[in-house]
Amino acid sequence: IINAPWGFSSVFSVVKGFLDPVTVSKIHVLGSGYQSELLAQVPKENLPKQFGGTCQCEGGCEFSDQGPWQDSQFVRPPKWAKKEGAAATNTSTTAAPAAAPTSAEPAA
Repeated sequence: IINAPWGFSSVFSVVKGFLDPVTVSKIHVLGSGYQSELLAQVPKENLPKQFGGTCQCEGGCEFSDQGPWQDSQFVRPPKWAKKEGAAATNTSTTAAPAAAPTSAEPAA
């Protein structure tokens, strides 16, 4: 969390005593002097200009859909998606065989 007000930092320092240490280690609360710590975590070219980086996505970084999820090396259709041109699967069911008469019922 960057640019957190002092009140949030104070409350979080109390709350983190109730959280799992592994979870607390993943959360970094940074005040107004966050740029150096943030640049240690995120490369400058991936950080928007407003946070001290050099990234300028077309239309603004907050509205950009750029990222590794667009790279053809990592993208593949989900298993549930239908493939175009694939033959339709047989979805018809077969009727259950008629029940055999029991010994109490006379055969027809």
